[in-house]
Amino acid sequence: MSEASYPRRLRELRRRQGLTISELSEKSEVSEDAISWAERGVRQTHPSTLRKIAGALRVEVSELFEEPIAPLGEGAVTAAEWVEALSENEKKVVGLYVFGEIIPEVSRLSGWTRGEDFPQHTASTLVRARRMVLEAGLSPKKVRSEFVRTRPFFVERIVKSMVKHQDEAEEYFRRAQYEAFEEGA
Repeated sequence: MSEASYPRRLRELRRRQGLTISELSEKSEVSEDAISWAERGVRQTHPSTLRKIAGALRVEVSELFEEPIAPLGEGAVTAAEWVEALSENEKKVVGLYVFGEIIPEVSRLSGWTRGEDFPQHTASTLVRARRMVLEAGLSPKKVRSEFVRTRPFFVERIVKSMVKHQDEAEEYFRRAQYEAFEEGA
């Protein structure tokens, strides 16, 4: 893929993660205008800006220049079908990834996981989980919602394993429930 075609890839990655330009702007600390210009290829985007955007999308800058992962639309599986098809270990890893997306760094436990339910996972394992979600053409938000609707006890264990304080874990779990059921309504 040529450098000139990164705008399409940037838009695809943002949309797959269920983010608006405004939300990506907030996460990346890059102005909405700069993101919009980058997605439309209106102006040359500074490399430091691309690094900030890629960081907020939790991808390497090089992934902005790759071919699209999977076509959107026809033939795409639903979040329910996709989650159901995962092995139990894949569900754990994907769960850690999608719920890690909503928990701020300051609230996370060192290493994210503890106990026997969720053995320590490396950063590369979480990158693999992110890639699985993207390859399925789903957003982390849709996968989170599916987990909350179909596996609430699993979600509660994941969130509790990632957060330092019990009351914070319960708050993140309630937020995820609210988000899931608002989306389904």
